[in-house]
Amino acid sequence: MTAICGLVFIVLQQLVKNNFLSMIIVLSVAILDQMTISIIPIFFYSSEFTSPISSFLILLAIAVLFINTIHYLVNKLDFYVRDDKE
Repeated sequence: MTAICGLVFIVLQQLVKNNFLSMIIVLSVAILDQMTISIIPIFFYSSEFTSPISSFLILLAIAVLFINTIHYLVNKLDFYVRDDKE
């Protein structure tokens, strides 16, 4: 969960260009995830009887889309640039 929040923060930081707003969005999503713990199991339990393959394919598509977005946004970043001016 921590790694996912970190990756979402990096994506939002690149899209929004505002660290504070990105932090607020990630914290809000993490808090909502803790409060709505019954939504994800309901999705899996209902799809178990109707179509487990389609729910797996939906999750796979979301994961691939998320990974490609992170790769596209972070590919051109230089993490080794020093911020201090000497």
